[in-house]
Amino acid sequence: MNPRDAKEALARTIVAGLTSAAEAESAANEFRRRTHGEDPDEIPEKRVPRDQLDADGRLPAPRLIVALGLESSTSNARRVIEGGGVTLGPDRATVTDPKALVEVRDGLVVRVGKRKIVRVVLS
Repeated sequence: MNPRDAKEALARTIVAGLTSAAEAESAANEFRRRTHGEDPDEIPEKRVPRDQLDADGRLPAPRLIVALGLESSTSNARRVIEGGGVTLGPDRATVTDPKALVEVRDGLVVRVGKRKIVRVVLS
């Protein structure tokens, strides 16, 4: 057994001891999906007020990231964008220009890094 499989088996045993075997298997499957870069089954939704958008329904990328709570400041958001750590939509289009205007629509999936992910809900 390779070390990765051994760690996974240990994690499944620990989770099964705290919950049920089915929940442990579900958690293991979710972990495998996430480590392979796939989106989670349940993506948290964050609201973006329509009055923050321009006339064409767009928002500067750094402001969108802060509005969604994925970064604490527009400066941090710019750094992540310049580093290629922001992707949008199902095709995972990378945003690398901190001055980019993002067309914000209901259901838009925004990812910052590997672990931060939200779905936009316009309000």
